[in-house]
Amino acid sequence: MNTTLQALSPSQRKISKIRIEHLRSAFGDEIARVSQLPLMERYRYVAWMIDNGRKHGVKHSREPRGVTE
Repeated sequence: MNTTLQALSPSQRKISKIRIEHLRSAFGDEIARVSQLPLMERYRYVAWMIDNGRKHGVKHSREPRGVTE
């Protein structure tokens, strides 16, 4: 069990599990995993994804706002 879930009350734990399952079914395992990261780690991960995409030739129709640079 996730250590952050252990610190929650039983009702909060159930809501958190439902939220994670919803994210997993709607957006996939990766987004569900990333959504559980602390905010600054999440920002670093998204910046890494953007930089990795650019490195591999992904073209953006517009620049992402407030993530890198």
